[in-house]
Amino acid sequence: PEDQRVARLLQHTIDVPVLASAVEQQIAADAADTLEALDESDVTEVLIRMEIASAAEALSVMLLSITANHGPGTNIPSPTDDLTKYFSELTMLATSFCQSVIIKS
Repeated sequence: PEDQRVARLLQHTIDVPVLASAVEQQIAADAADTLEALDESDVTEVLIRMEIASAAEALSVMLLSITANHGPGTNIPSPTDDLTKYFSELTMLATSFCQSVIIKS
């Protein structure tokens, strides 16, 4: 049910507080997919408004996905520019999220 609600929210103008609340209700893997579908500025705003545990779980799923699919021991060649860019953006999001946690504390 939450996935359908999130899909409906994404079809219209993004109401960040409402979307953050809906993403928190998704399982971590689905929340990660939702975050990946957003523009960078929207992702940051959604993460900042999410509960710390939910945001951390979604970010960890995103990082685990990169590691599992492109980490050492895989048969995938060295990281592509796209993968490097994605990982860099994800690292910036994680840093921004951590800073917001410190500010909330």
